[in-house]
Amino acid sequence: MLAALAGDGSENGSGVGRDVSNIIAYAGILAVPILFGSLALSEPLVVTVYGPDFRNAAPLLVGLAGYRVVRSQSGPLVQAVNGLDRPDVAMRLSAVAVATNLVLGVLLTLRLGPIGVVIATIVAETLVYLGGLHFLRRAVSGLVPISRPMVEQVGAGLTMFAVVSTVHASFPVDSWIDLAVLVSIGGGVYVGLLLAVSPGVRHTLEEAVRGSFASF
Repeated sequence: MLAALAGDGSENGSGVGRDVSNIIAYAGILAVPILFGSLALSEPLVVTVYGPDFRNAAPLLVGLAGYRVVRSQSGPLVQAVNGLDRPDVAMRLSAVAVATNLVLGVLLTLRLGPIGVVIATIVAETLVYLGGLHFLRRAVSGLVPISRPMVEQVGAGLTMFAVVSTVHASFPVDSWIDLAVLVSIGGGVYVGLLLAVSPGVRHTLEEAVRGSFASF
């Protein structure tokens, strides 16, 4: 990606916005269902894996999943900034993230406990995302931060959350098998909906299958 952006940069940034938009459109395809899955099953997942003594850690799992969503978007933007040969901008973004984590992390941890660290990390990464987006929108043309694939992924994630929450209401988790059943239902709903509504996902799957058979 960096090499491609550097090459495009020599042509006044032509195509960079489109390339970055395509990357971030699908960067959260795994992070989104993990977030909605953790919202639906955070407590039974933590209890099943670590035991009932760690039940209060469920919000931490949700927070970390939320961080991964933001990171899936900010990471490609920072890579694009570096690809445009602007390490100074990338360094400033990193400095903002570190400073925010240190200051806000301490304040929120003292007030809220461990969840404060997670909140501070999400805020810091959000600032990186907003800073990278602000720079790129001025540096290149055609950048689309919110696209149809993103909406499709969030819609599929929300539907998955609704289905899993409804099933979980009448299907308590007492073992790894119960948890695996709910996770499988959620994964099936998410993937099935994306394949039904997203031409991009269908095309990618078709290309992957075609490539697999071609290798034999």
